[in-house]
Amino acid sequence: MNILFVCTGNTCRSPMAEGIFKKVIKNKSFAVSSAGISADNSSKATKNAIKVCDEINVDLGDHVSKNIFDVDINNIDKFVVMTDSHQDILLNLGIDKNKIYVLGNQIQDPYGGNLAVYRKCRDQITKALGEFVDEYCH
Repeated sequence: MNILFVCTGNTCRSPMAEGIFKKVIKNKSFAVSSAGISADNSSKATKNAIKVCDEINVDLGDHVSKNIFDVDINNIDKFVVMTDSHQDILLNLGIDKNKIYVLGNQIQDPYGGNLAVYRKCRDQITKALGEFVDEYCH
């Protein structure tokens, strides 16, 4: 299964989700990546995203943002988005609703927040990924 985690800038939520998912699933049959609706193809993960993921042994140090328009979306089996607005954008691109999964209960963007905001976001992602794994990754 080819899974793409999607957020806005691909510097906080989707890289955290990608890294945490890889740690949780440990299954080589999954191809996992992330992208952003408005990503610039050159930004690193934010310092706070890197710090809070380091706390749980997830390394985001090598992450570089990628724009969803530079991804071959035809090869993606499941798009895991952070909010309904991300889902709406993918639907407008013609992606089948059955291929889209909204993670948790709207994972809000921590960009610009302090470490506590990023930890809360990380923990929401981790909990929601548990539900996603239970539903789709057996």
